[in-house]
Amino acid sequence: MELMPWLYFSAPPHIASWARAWQQEVHADLTSVEAVELHPDCFVAAQANVFAEPRRTVRVGPGASIAAHAFVHGPVTLEANASV
Repeated sequence: MELMPWLYFSAPPHIASWARAWQQEVHADLTSVEAVELHPDCFVAAQANVFAEPRRTVRVGPGASIAAHAFVHGPVTLEANASV
């Protein structure tokens, strides 16, 4: 799922339940150290490199995704369903 984030959005219920909890943890970890605004329905791989500073925010919209090994440095906004 880290390298193929579209699987997150189409996961069957038995996978979706743990994947959503996992993404909540990834979001919480990232927002605690970076200036990011993550929609609850976006996907960010734990192995993605996301860097944001005050006034250089990274915003990720609903259905958008950042896959493993991607490098994203703010300021940048990923609109709905965008993918990196």
